[in-house]
Amino acid sequence: MQMIIKRINAKYLKSLYKLGKEQFQGEFWFTKQFLKDAIKRKGLCYGAFDRKKLVGAIFVDINDKPKTWIYFFDVKKEYRHHGIGHKLIEKVEKKLSKGYYMMFVDFEEKDILAKKFYVHHGFRRVAKIRNWFGKNTFGVIYAREIKEKE
Repeated sequence: MQMIIKRINAKYLKSLYKLGKEQFQGEFWFTKQFLKDAIKRKGLCYGAFDRKKLVGAIFVDINDKPKTWIYFFDVKKEYRHHGIGHKLIEKVEKKLSKGYYMMFVDFEEKDILAKKFYVHHGFRRVAKIRNWFGKNTFGVIYAREIKEKE
């Protein structure tokens, strides 16, 4: 495996959609339009590539300094547990300008895999919200401190 983490843009939309369909199939928010809009937002968008194949991606919103929000994050199932998610988060944190000190993410409370991943990477639960992802669902917000830049 030759993993490269690099910035991505709209030319990767087809690959991003294919990647996300595996994880988010059937979820109302995950559409081609979501990805088109997301890639245009002010933020940091990075992909993980095994040779030239996109196997993971992270989009982080940076519009609310000093906070950042992960709003798209996925690693292809067969590439999980190899440190790719960690490398994507690490890359984003390195690229943030001075003054950002918290990173937030939200997901459905029932998403045990997400919970395990984020807790393992230093995130803590800070909120639980009813109807966050639709009626009769519970969303949770997790956060972690970002190391201050010198």
